[in-house]
Amino acid sequence: MATALLGAELRTAHRLGVPVAALTVSESVIYGRWGFGPATYAASWAVDTKRVRWAGGDAPGRLAFTSPDEYRETGRRVLDRAMAARAGEIGMTPFLADQLIGPLSGAPDRERHRLVRYDSPAGEPEGFVGFTVTGTDDVVRNAVEVHYLAAATDAALTALWRFLLELDLVAVVKASTRGVDEPLQALVSDVRGAQLTSVEDHLRVRILDVPASLEARSYERDGSLVLEVGDDLGIAAGRYRLTVAGGAGRVERTDEAAEATLPVAALGSVYLGHDSARALGVAGRIRGDVATLDRLFRTAAPPRLSTWF
Repeated sequence: MATALLGAELRTAHRLGVPVAALTVSESVIYGRWGFGPATYAASWAVDTKRVRWAGGDAPGRLAFTSPDEYRETGRRVLDRAMAARAGEIGMTPFLADQLIGPLSGAPDRERHRLVRYDSPAGEPEGFVGFTVTGTDDVVRNAVEVHYLAAATDAALTALWRFLLELDLVAVVKASTRGVDEPLQALVSDVRGAQLTSVEDHLRVRILDVPASLEARSYERDGSLVLEVGDDLGIAAGRYRLTVAGGAGRVERTDEAAEATLPVAALGSVYLGHDSARALGVAGRIRGDVATLDRLFRTAAPPRLSTWF
């Protein structure tokens, strides 16, 4: 029943011209059967602030406490900039943006929530972090839980992390749904004091229209590759030549010999730029010229989705 229902939904989306389907999942084993592949990963971090010292640079901007209600309009603009800067992030509806900026009126724990903004030296809003502090029996070993950290610039990112890691009477700072490339270990004096505590698949991508989807993204390296895409639902199946020049991709169907063969779920996994092609090649899910496929699709900064939808 579920296979028929979701298969019908995907075929309808394809007929309507939707090039890509994407979703976040609570169960990792369900959606692969419909051609969804894991395209971003969510990392959780814990920093022992009694063990580490700040080793990053100085950010010349200004930090200030604010309230969610005062900051909502500005925070939405910051979120728009931060989301646009990284593949995998999504456009924010006002409701979702408000949830990330801070609790709405009447929400539980609203009084415990703290919000700090970062503005550039020119006064431009560039980031914010919301967090709560939980007390312990030892008053100098409180715990900070990051609710959400948004940074449109590297300066905002480093300034906000420094603020969190140098809070008085705090022993640990925890953050979840962060990028796997979060620079925490480079920002502190002892890399073992910044622990990557878990990594889980997060955003799942299902390619529906191969030419439209591959031409919609940008590329960091030029080249060409003939792809044979398998699809049990028959939606995206076919052989395609991807040609990249000047960062733009052009895709056309072809009868040429395939240089790389992969199921549509694997195409979804590499689509946003994650470095998963080699692992998929070792596993036998991608066959052929895995190196060229990886070189064309991979991005310098891995894709990230820092929220749920």
